[in-house]
Amino acid sequence: MDAMITAPKTGQHLVTIVPRPAPSAIRPGHEAGANELQNLWYRHMGTPRDVESDYEEHFEQAARLQAALNGFGDDNVWLHIGGRDELAVRNLGTGETRQLSELAHLPRYGLQEGRPGHKVELKQERLAGKYALYPSFQQRAGRRSVLAGFGTEDDQDLEVVLGDLYAAGVRKFFIKANVAKLGLWKFTAGEGLTPSELQRQFLDEDDGWTIVRHEGDRDFFQVQESVTMTHEYRMFIIGGQLVTGAGCVEEFTPLDNNGQPFDPKMRPHRNSDGPVRDEPKILESYLEFARDAVSALSADVPDLHNYVMDLALGSDSRPLIVELNGMLNAGLYASRPIEVTRALARLAATTE
Repeated sequence: MDAMITAPKTGQHLVTIVPRPAPSAIRPGHEAGANELQNLWYRHMGTPRDVESDYEEHFEQAARLQAALNGFGDDNVWLHIGGRDELAVRNLGTGETRQLSELAHLPRYGLQEGRPGHKVELKQERLAGKYALYPSFQQRAGRRSVLAGFGTEDDQDLEVVLGDLYAAGVRKFFIKANVAKLGLWKFTAGEGLTPSELQRQFLDEDDGWTIVRHEGDRDFFQVQESVTMTHEYRMFIIGGQLVTGAGCVEEFTPLDNNGQPFDPKMRPHRNSDGPVRDEPKILESYLEFARDAVSALSADVPDLHNYVMDLALGSDSRPLIVELNGMLNAGLYASRPIEVTRALARLAATTE
């Protein structure tokens, strides 16, 4: 991990850190970095509540706090402790307190929670979430992917979209709601089904409740062909530039980073307990692919600057884009969050 430093003034940021209790034991090899993070945590976040801990969540939040202080400088960090009712924030350099609403104009880092009366339009998060609309994604998705709504009574209706993909030979479907964490569904269609039978099969998977609540919403679903994907990897893009990345290995945190911006460790199948290996050749192909994709996305969506891009190898062993997500609350894995905050600080300096 990175030793604590004082960065030059490069612009103030509103930083939200979610309190997560510290684990009772440290994994072998993490001792030095974990002790540094926990000392920092207790200094600024206090003693955690006595509840069950999650190792990855705790050290990811602690790594975000360290990256904010190192990248922005103490005087530039206004700490908002997430998940609490109070709306006061504290400057970690001066100790001054302010109301969250007074600092709504500041650039943000970390989880940004919705609060009554303090709704904030997070433009970068919103633009990243619309990735299925962008030709640059469609051309690099490695599978057929179509936006659909339910009850729209046009060619974008879910029933029509399912029928068209089925007629084109798709039998394995992956459907994702375009609302964060709302729903993911997979199903395999049999032969000789009508479009209405396909839709009914999907409704049976969902019990219909998600659909009913969003009837008439256009672009609510991404209906995709389900394809083989291996070696998933997350790239962090700030200011239209790749700054850090890591394999999507669920149990890894920045404590597992190899000291380089782009960590080469990957697991063939994300949600498995399979072996994790260094994959420098795959990483090289991902970096080349991602640079091209970021350039194309910049042309498609000039206002999109900060986001994460998840990559994988398709069945032909060529890179594809799994999805884009907003950067603020994207899981870190074994990336180097200091690269993100340094890049955000440079951006802030250029806009002041």
